[in-house]
Amino acid sequence: MGKARCHLPSAEASVGIVAPVGRHGVNQECACVAALGIQLRVLKGQILQLDRRIMAWHECLILIS
Repeated sequence: MGKARCHLPSAEASVGIVAPVGRHGVNQECACVAALGIQLRVLKGQILQLDRRIMAWHECLILIS
């Protein structure tokens, strides 16, 4: 169930970041969060692109049948 659950829209994810205490640790955490944000935006774009391709393929199948 755990494997299937990770694909459901309602599944939640958590991320842990470990950094040193103090000013340098905060800077490292900010850099990690910024990098994660960039990765999530790229992933969102890839998902949208794949979704468009699937929808186009589906429409093509409807026209053929």
